Amino acid sequence: MKKIEFSSKAKKKYFKLPFNIRNFINARLKDLQNEKRVDIKKLQGYKSCFRLRIGGYRILLELQNNIWIVFDIDTRKKVYG
Repeated sequence: MKKIEFSSKAKKKYFKLPFNIRNFINARLKDLQNEKRVDIKKLQGYKSCFRLRIGGYRILLELQNNIWIVFDIDTRKKVYG
């Protein structure tokens, strides 16, 4: 089981999201933490960065020493820019 931590930027964006979106994100992050199957892909050009797709939102993560670090949460159009 891997631990999940939020950067300060991601934490601010998380708490600005609507309640129902946050619940959906929580469920997907728990699935990721419990190593269940989720829609995650490695980002091209980065060594240990991944994106987790949740509907129209994307969560950008980095894996460091068995810890998932969430460093950005936003809509699909804004997160990659």
